Amino acid sequence: MARDETGAGNDQKERGAPQDQSEDTLVERGLAYGRALRARAGKDRGATADKAFIDSLYED
Repeated sequence: MARDETGAGNDQKERGAPQDQSEDTLVERGLAYGRALRARAGKDRGATADKAFIDSLYED
């Protein structure tokens, strides 16, 4: 078993562990997911909350 500078073994790489063959990184997949959600939501995001409404949430 090979060891790197930290002393951790690289036994999975040596055994030929299967590597992910997709070209998309996790970040790219996350960005694509976010774009798809925004596309599904449509252009109308709904009304924005005004200051009076936000302040009313903190009233006793």
